[in-house]
Amino acid sequence: MVKRPNRAVLSEALDEFRDAMRLFIVRGMRRIKGKPIERVICDSLSPNRANQFQTNLRIGNTLGSAIDIGDFPDIISKNYQHVFSPQFRGDTPIQSLLHIIRHARNQVSHPPLDKDLDTEYTRVVLYHIIEVLDKIDAPEAKASVERQRDTLIREQALASLKNTGSTPKQKPEQSQTDVPPPRPSRRPSIPLRFIVTLPDGEVIERDTISATFVAVIEKLGIERVKACNIERFYVPIVDTVKHEKHTQVQSGPYYILTAQDRQDKRRDLLKIAAALGIELKVEMPPRNEVV
Repeated sequence: MVKRPNRAVLSEALDEFRDAMRLFIVRGMRRIKGKPIERVICDSLSPNRANQFQTNLRIGNTLGSAIDIGDFPDIISKNYQHVFSPQFRGDTPIQSLLHIIRHARNQVSHPPLDKDLDTEYTRVVLYHIIEVLDKIDAPEAKASVERQRDTLIREQALASLKNTGSTPKQKPEQSQTDVPPPRPSRRPSIPLRFIVTLPDGEVIERDTISATFVAVIEKLGIERVKACNIERFYVPIVDTVKHEKHTQVQSGPYYILTAQDRQDKRRDLLKIAAALGIELKVEMPPRNEVV
């Protein structure tokens, strides 16, 4: 049994992502005329990263394998307008996804010694990787990561059933003379809530999930969150524009999107945390359940 299954799955997915992105970047950079591709890549990186790239070339790495996952966001950003924008059809949030994936690679490379990566965080990053692989037309790598994601979800569901001791209920045999008992009246649904724990231990919970979502964004800093360029329904989570077709909550000069369902709100908070390089604990217990 894998000791840290989330980390193992994410590590394999990152390998697929890395190899596909290297090919994509090299193909794109070869379209730049007037400079050797090695020079263009170096000019796109910080001095330390450029030195490491040149060292990788000197020790015999190919052009593609000399590029690290940590280099992807800088190369795409530096050459976005004249090389990569047509490929992403002007989808600037792709750069935010690359930063999130780079942060995830760092989490995989330097994990805590005593625990696995958070399950929901792992799933969110896998979805981001799949989204980027789809945009760069890497169908084989995308299919491989999708299989890894589906396997992880299935194994987690089975583990959850095992931990709770749930077993499928057998339908009792019924004779022809048996009269089925009356159906019990439907119990009212139990509303869910959000409980968000910040890195400093502060707990935020409001009367509704949307109110908690907004309160967390305000606590993290609306302008910082806006700079993450995270979208839902092609609308920024934090915007300066009021969108009539989507539910938003005004906070000062900004509008915070709250049209998502509760699972998407949870994923959006985890995306924001990853982009900011922090950890958030987001729980959704029923109202009558004590955390």
